[in-house]
Amino acid sequence: MKTRPHKIQLAALILAIASMAPAIFPNIRSGVELPVMQGRGDYPEEHTGALAASAVYEARRPMPLSFETNRGQAQADVKFVGRGDGFALLLKPNEAVLSLHKRRQALAGGAATASLNDESLASHLLSMKLEGANSAPLISGEEQQQVRANYFIGNDPAKWLRDIETFSRVSYSGLYRGVDLTFYGNQQQLEYDFTVAPGADPREIKLRFEGADDLELNSEGALILHTAAGAVRHDRPVAYQERNGSRLELPAEFRRLDDGSVGFEIGSYDSARPLVIDPVLVYSTYLGGNAADSCRGIVVDSAGNSFLVGDSFSSNFLRNASATNSDVFIGKLSPNGLLLTYTFFGGSKNDSATGLAVDSSGNLYLCGTTESPDFPILNSVGPTLLGASDAFVVKLTPPGDQFFYSSLIGGSGTESGVSIAGDSAGNAYITGRTSSLDFPIVGPIQPVYGGGDSDAFVAKLAPDGKVLTYSTLLGGSGTENGLGRSGISVDASGNAYVTGDTSRQISRPGTRCGRPRTARRRRRMALSQRSIRAAPTSFTPPTLAEAMTIPVWVSQTTRPATPT
Repeated sequence: MKTRPHKIQLAALILAIASMAPAIFPNIRSGVELPVMQGRGDYPEEHTGALAASAVYEARRPMPLSFETNRGQAQADVKFVGRGDGFALLLKPNEAVLSLHKRRQALAGGAATASLNDESLASHLLSMKLEGANSAPLISGEEQQQVRANYFIGNDPAKWLRDIETFSRVSYSGLYRGVDLTFYGNQQQLEYDFTVAPGADPREIKLRFEGADDLELNSEGALILHTAAGAVRHDRPVAYQERNGSRLELPAEFRRLDDGSVGFEIGSYDSARPLVIDPVLVYSTYLGGNAADSCRGIVVDSAGNSFLVGDSFSSNFLRNASATNSDVFIGKLSPNGLLLTYTFFGGSKNDSATGLAVDSSGNLYLCGTTESPDFPILNSVGPTLLGASDAFVVKLTPPGDQFFYSSLIGGSGTESGVSIAGDSAGNAYITGRTSSLDFPIVGPIQPVYGGGDSDAFVAKLAPDGKVLTYSTLLGGSGTENGLGRSGISVDASGNAYVTGDTSRQISRPGTRCGRPRTARRRRRMALSQRSIRAAPTSFTPPTLAEAMTIPVWVSQTTRPATPT
């Protein structure tokens, strides 16, 4: 029987096929969760699958090109920050700096949170300086968009930025004498046009490119910039004038000047009319670099809005260019696919989100991993980063512009938050992996670290984010949750259901275990997960029932029994 991914929103079937998500949706990495959404309201049940499928489709589409006003998210000399498919861009008075990311190779299957230092992304900066230009042109945004941006970078709330306006175009007036410049998007691609006023001289325009190892003008008239991360190509420029309501194209080409800069050579034209020069920028070898470099999770709310969560290298580019330093990205899209808001949060090191859920009010729950000592926290279980990495749990308002809490959970080792769910009372349930012998434990069924490289953990966080209702380890002498693909879901009674992987049998009284598997069979079982046996057992608060088929384990954490 063919399994339809969106149906997992309806029940704990999500747990049985969690590890299949990367194969079904290649653009979504391991750790993706489409959690059960409590309180779908009046939305018909048969429509939830279509909504989830629509959200997957939107995740695969490029985010629309937008330009943010700089309100402190970038250095002081930056006027606008551009984001689009394949680039992030800083616009300064006499310079445009692009950050281009190229995926060198496909990500290997495995733990999504095993390492945040993802060397499969090559980041490169390319600067276009406008030589001899006016040092103080008038720079303004045009065609304001509905999209709003938010930044929660670092642990100083005074520096958090909300509700930043965005635009479709940015214009430079008076850049050269009688020459204006406009940056805009054309089908998510970055373009820029020079508009030369009547009587002005286009030969005053001089472009100097920095960050390229070599500059080539080929036989087709294309300008090719060779960089360590790949080639960026400008096709032969297009020049035209408007005459009697029609566009008249003119001969145009790049010319390399004696000082190493690049200018334009325009054929015969009417100097009494405006002239437009459009260098055609091509960078299709680059992937990512927009607001959502890596999409890791998708959920849909009762109104049909979809929420995407992932990692971005683009926000760190604003102040400190790095190929391996990432922040968390959250995007909200309307039912018709329009981007409404996007939010970045994180610290000075690597931060990655892998779990996402939404409640009936549209509030967002996220979990993931941070290596940042200055990760933004509010109403947190842990006061600061305790080991090389901690798990985090974050609850945000529907627009993503306010924290309810941002909480760290961890010990002196390494933690990764992988999957999250919420209940109708506002509690958050998180599962992940830990290597800490001093992981915070509350009312556990397994208080002691089992061994191996990591144990799984399951924790319930109170609505205020500051208190662990329970927290337990799950593991034996081998490695648990080594693949980083654990999942969690909660039913209407508050029972939590958890899945994961183990390299060893985990024996406990009352629990049936499958026989050991070879490595090849374990991998096959982890993908198919067709044979899961349940063996519920009662415990006093908090109780847990486990069912296992090696290498997949399933746990159920039930609500406390009523005292007699």
